Amino acid sequence: MRLVKLKPYGYCEGVAFALSQLDKITTKHRGHKIYLIGWLIHNEMIMRALAKKHVIVLDDQAVSRLNLLKKIPAKKNAVVVLSAHGSEKNTLSYAKNNFGYCYDLTCKYIHENIKIINELLDKKNIIIFLGKKNHPETKAILSYSPKIIYIESIKDLSKIKFGATKKYCLLNQTTMPQYAISDSLKDIKYPNLHWINTTCHATALRHANILKLKKETGLIVVGDVRSNNTQQLVALGKKQNLKVYCGNDIKSFHHFKFIKEAYAITSGTSTSSMIVDEIEKDLNYQYDVRTPKLNKLSKLKESN
Repeated sequence: MRLVKLKPYGYCEGVAFALSQLDKITTKHRGHKIYLIGWLIHNEMIMRALAKKHVIVLDDQAVSRLNLLKKIPAKKNAVVVLSAHGSEKNTLSYAKNNFGYCYDLTCKYIHENIKIINELLDKKNIIIFLGKKNHPETKAILSYSPKIIYIESIKDLSKIKFGATKKYCLLNQTTMPQYAISDSLKDIKYPNLHWINTTCHATALRHANILKLKKETGLIVVGDVRSNNTQQLVALGKKQNLKVYCGNDIKSFHHFKFIKEAYAITSGTSTSSMIVDEIEKDLNYQYDVRTPKLNKLSKLKESN
């Protein structure tokens, strides 16, 4: 069994920033009620850990985040934290104007996405946004203008009536696969459509690593089922005809039967590198115990 660890893995820059900031917030406001609107990141283990820090998580898919904010009592004494995925414009405005403390931990790449869209709208461009339906980032982007056209897949472009004299700009959710968008657009001829690739760097690199795999027959993806970027890695692995195994902790991989093959290991951007390292060591140990004769000469290699 050969394990190849694909770099980068572990937290992306935006997730690391959000976790670091929340640590500072809980230390600074110890004794205050701290309300987190939505999951800070899509990682169940991290969310369980936040509960131990007395962070009150308000997350209800059936209730808007604005209405969740309105239910918080004693607003001037409360601390509100907005998740890394971005918040709708009215939610952000309400939080800043009604609470004694408001911290927006939105990823900088999503902030950049919003900035680009607003600049393009000011120049009379028609914006088309590609994103996962009901994802917090998608909701945040669409809240900035009713003129933004939302599509769930590139195929939805065929439903849009393109004006010959108008300028159209296609932007995408930061965790959408860059390779899939570019491949799909090759077969579509829209002379007045300009794609501005807004896939974040960490996501693009992880996808590129999987596309480069040649000797590996299996892919181990470490990440939470709720994480969109994790699910994109799983989907890409299957598209590349790899045997894909996904889980968010050591125990979740124990029921899989691994054989003497080459496996690549990667992770979603909301997964700690420490967890990936622990799973790698555990898989090596489990395999060595079961088949010691086959593994005397096996070595762990890492891919840059």
